[in-house]
Amino acid sequence: MPVQSVPAPAPVEPPQPAPAAPPVLGTMLTPERKLALNREIDGSLTRARRNLSALAGKNLDAAGRETTRQVESFIQQAQTARASDLEASHSLAERADLLSRDLLRETGQ
Repeated sequence: MPVQSVPAPAPVEPPQPAPAAPPVLGTMLTPERKLALNREIDGSLTRARRNLSALAGKNLDAAGRETTRQVESFIQQAQTARASDLEASHSLAERADLLSRDLLRETGQ
C-alpha cells in the first residue's frame, strides 16, 4: 500500500500593521497667529452676544428673527470649529459679529 504524503501547512505570515492614517491637511499656524486668532474670535463672539442681548425682548419682524437665528447658529458653529479649525472659527465669529451689528443698526439700536 502506497504511503500518502500530507501537504505541508501553509506558512503563517505575521499580521500586517494597520495602514497609517492619512495626514491631515490644513494651514500651519504659528503660535503668535493662533493667539491673535483666538483674541479676535473672543472679541467677535463677545460683541455678537452683546448685540443679541441688546435685541432681547425687542419686537423683531420675521426677517429680524431669522437673522437672530443665523447669528446664534454662527456663534455655535464658531465655538465648535474652534477646537479643530481656528481660521474657520474666526470667519464664523466675524460673520456673527457683523450680522448682529447690522441687525442692531436696522432696529435703530
